[in-house]
Amino acid sequence: MSKVTVVGGGIIGTMHAYLALGAGHEVVQIERDPIAQSASVRNFGLVWVSGRAAGAELELALRARELWGEIGIGVGTIGFRANGSLTIARNNEELGILEEAVSMPDSKSRGFELLTAEETLKLEPALAGNYLGALHCFKDAAVEPQLLLAGLREFLLENSKYQWLPNFEVVDISTTESGHHLHDISGQKVSADLTVICAGANHLGFLTEHLQSAPLRRVYLQMGATTPLPFKIAHSIADGDSLRYYRPSKICHWQTCHLKTILLGATTCNY
Repeated sequence: MSKVTVVGGGIIGTMHAYLALGAGHEVVQIERDPIAQSASVRNFGLVWVSGRAAGAELELALRARELWGEIGIGVGTIGFRANGSLTIARNNEELGILEEAVSMPDSKSRGFELLTAEETLKLEPALAGNYLGALHCFKDAAVEPQLLLAGLREFLLENSKYQWLPNFEVVDISTTESGHHLHDISGQKVSADLTVICAGANHLGFLTEHLQSAPLRRVYLQMGATTPLPFKIAHSIADGDSLRYYRPSKICHWQTCHLKTILLGATTCNY
């Protein structure tokens, strides 16, 4: 087996470390901060199957969902919930899109069912208000970002083949016949047979020369937190705006960037 170095302590890097350990490799995971503190701990924690494009993307999402279920059982401290999702239709246009979604050939593999407003309210009593129905996806799930990395790290550290190396900011990578060598600003060096770089949005420093011509663009997501609710919500909840999250068709405008254009194939959009 090989020695693997993973650069990045976020969820992508940590999952590479998890799977490499599972394959029997020796793993050193490097993080420039004391703990990961970027997107991995600031996102929604959604394990989202429902809106993935048909074909390879959906197959990957279903495998990821299966893997998360295995990790949730095996690790037990990441806040995994097989809670499913409800996407609410507030008008006939949105309801029509949801009706098309449940009629697609792969609807069953996505875990889709269309609920009336009455069925939705029975399933999720907190959803008062005016809506026509909801798309229920029981394959969707969630993890808790504030618990996830700490829980996985604690689990990984139980393995003698795993080493966690925080406060190590890589400034240079060199390669020789003996392997790949990572150097930090203080002169420390970590060597391995294979290096996996999962640096998130950090494309500068030692990565600049490799990524300066890459077709990358930054995407900024504004998020907020509510005060604690006086009731419990059992599912992940989305509304019609979430249908515009996915890539729409060429003819889209702000009201027609809908689920069907993604599930049936997508191109680009200016919105």
